[in-house]
Amino acid sequence: MVNRTIPFLFLSLAVLQLLDMHSTLAAPQGRAEQNNFIAWLANNLGMELAVFLIKMLDLMVIGLFYGVWKKSHGIFNKQFFVCLSLIVAAYVLVVTSNYSG
Repeated sequence: MVNRTIPFLFLSLAVLQLLDMHSTLAAPQGRAEQNNFIAWLANNLGMELAVFLIKMLDLMVIGLFYGVWKKSHGIFNKQFFVCLSLIVAAYVLVVTSNYSG
């Protein structure tokens, strides 16, 4: 069961990254970025480029972790399941918060 759920969690996390990028860029003017690193990048590169670069980096890391999971042959399925579930839950809250304004 856990083995079949993990790819779905990876896919969910990737989709949530894209939704986070969209919700951040669609935020009303005057709303400040809460992530200090992205705020710093935005001041130096512009908000759109900063968010795009961070989210592309996030997607690359997700892809790398997916590769690690595939090569682990199920040894760490429970650990991946717990960690991914917590991360997905956190990003659901972030995206929901972003869209709710």
